[in-house]
Amino acid sequence: MEPFNHPTDIAFSRRGDFFVSDGYGNAHIHHFNRDGEWINTWGGLGTGEGSLSTPMQ
Repeated sequence: MEPFNHPTDIAFSRRGDFFVSDGYGNAHIHHFNRDGEWINTWGGLGTGEGSLSTPMQ
């Protein structure tokens, strides 16, 4: 299911938003509001600034 590849963890904010680390093969963080609507995605596989490598908790 888009935008996920292999999610590794989830975290919740006090407002109910949640963040999903999509670590294996995708290396992004996906931000959703409390209703499950996508807000933003950042990261990407790499070693440069703003890049991630297997994001987890």
